[in-house]
Amino acid sequence: MSPADSDAHKGRRHLFRWIVPCLFGAGGVLAAWFLWHIDWPHTIAAWHRLDTGTIALALALTGVSYCGLAAYDVIAVSTLRPLQIARAAAAVTGATAFGISNFLGFPLVTGTAVRVRMYGVARNDLGPLLSVVGSGWVAFWLVSIALCGAILAVRPDALLWADAATAVRLGGIILVLAVAAFLAWLGDGRSATVWQTRLDFISRRLTALQMLAAVVDIVASGLVLYLFLPPDLAGDLAGFMAIYVLAVGLGVLSHSPGGLGSFEATIMVGLGGLGRADLATGLLLYRLFRTVLPFGLAVVVLAVAGRSGGRLSAVQP
Repeated sequence: MSPADSDAHKGRRHLFRWIVPCLFGAGGVLAAWFLWHIDWPHTIAAWHRLDTGTIALALALTGVSYCGLAAYDVIAVSTLRPLQIARAAAAVTGATAFGISNFLGFPLVTGTAVRVRMYGVARNDLGPLLSVVGSGWVAFWLVSIALCGAILAVRPDALLWADAATAVRLGGIILVLAVAAFLAWLGDGRSATVWQTRLDFISRRLTALQMLAAVVDIVASGLVLYLFLPPDLAGDLAGFMAIYVLAVGLGVLSHSPGGLGSFEATIMVGLGGLGRADLATGLLLYRLFRTVLPFGLAVVVLAVAGRSGGRLSAVQP
């Protein structure tokens, strides 16, 4: 490594050393603010008022969402033939990894750790496994950008900038075209160097399949929250989904557990319900179905994997 490369590497380390704690700290402050606004008696009463149909629908949508998350691994491991990972094992591992990382935060670290354990990959041979994790996040961000772009292009009044509809619509079209251009560039798979770090991308076809899985996840999980919104704040589904995608993205970037704080603050501000106890209650119920219950199931699966030697029949017969 040349002196210039070494200096650049040190610069990146110093940058991330400051950025991650700052984002985590900001998320912690927002989380404390959110928890302060929860009216616990109101929340308990709201839970008792939930009917069986709403609970069943929330559970079904959460299941659909995690099917989308599981599909990330199923699609990506098809490129890792030397590891001979069965599809069923990939699905269970993917869902478990997201169940853990969605609760604990730091998804790249926690998700990779779960996959290392359940796939039985040696720690000195993480390259192919990291491509599985990375390809899923590429698909997630591509879909997030494309969904926001499509909503803004079709419904520029969905957010708060109705007086700048033309500019908003143009911005939405540019976002969609940028995603399309990236997919065209991918072809049969590409490599790129970012900050002197080599990134390997899977093919356009597999990325498109992962994007479809991401759409399933984002739409289904968004509908879980939509179920619990106060009627006067729910508004139209297109506007809500634009705010939801932005909130999820900011939650991921915050690296706080489950994006707690950043996600809730974005939803409250975006829906115009800042400080409202009924909206805080809806967000808490969403967390219960979308974050806490999957985490509990994921812990059980990890315990089973531990008893079976850390691997759930991952090898193809």
